[in-house]
Amino acid sequence: MKPRPMILITPCAERKGVEFSDTSLSLSDRYPRAILAAGGVPWVLPCLSSENLVAEAVRRCEGVMLTGGDDVQPKLYSNHLPRKLKRTVSPADPARDK
Repeated sequence: MKPRPMILITPCAERKGVEFSDTSLSLSDRYPRAILAAGGVPWVLPCLSSENLVAEAVRRCEGVMLTGGDDVQPKLYSNHLPRKLKRTVSPADPARDK
């Protein structure tokens, strides 16, 4: 029997977690449930700013699910953002964006 594909999921980071009042991960149960229903194994990636960790996690999985959430930092994709558009961008999460 062929092993089920491992699918990496990107969560959001909450500023103050319930458990330790530090940064915590946030992810709707619908994402991993959908992956399970499709025959995959969900794997939640921690929001750590380690390029090596992210690169290894991507190498080890068969797919990546990028979940919705905060806007991505405009400077990561554009050197100039029109003023009208800039007003619509919500605060970004630099650690998640990386």
